[in-house]
Amino acid sequence: MKGRSCSRSRRRTTTASWCSDGNASTAPLPAPSDNSYAEVKAALANSTEPFTEGLREKAGVQVQPGAPGPNALVIRARITKSDPGSKAARYWASFGAGAAKVGISGEIVDGGTGKVLARCTQERRSGVRLFGGGYRELLERSLKQIGGDVARLIRAF
Repeated sequence: MKGRSCSRSRRRTTTASWCSDGNASTAPLPAPSDNSYAEVKAALANSTEPFTEGLREKAGVQVQPGAPGPNALVIRARITKSDPGSKAARYWASFGAGAAKVGISGEIVDGGTGKVLARCTQERRSGVRLFGGGYRELLERSLKQIGGDVARLIRAF
């Protein structure tokens, strides 16, 4: 995931960055022979976009690339779980069966001091979509929801 910056006006300018050291996921991928492998790999490679979209929508922040400034809130997160679920179970059984799951572990850091202000873990499930939904679509929807959850934390600062 690439670093991004987000800002909005409040008592001070708040900037949030989705930071990564280039290895933003510790979640295991499905076996390369699994039919979900390519979609899961693509969803993880593109995880910054849905996360920051959820962040923008819920916190009202503007996402921009760049290093955070001294009045910044920095989000450092790593994807810890990525389970594509079962498309067949979602289609045939429904009611949450075969749901796709994504989990993150992260922290919110003061950009000026480097002090950790909050640590969090969050997991979301998505399981309802027409004809069982695509693996990538549901994983990205969960990442967007997690971005919205983190936005609620940012509003506290």
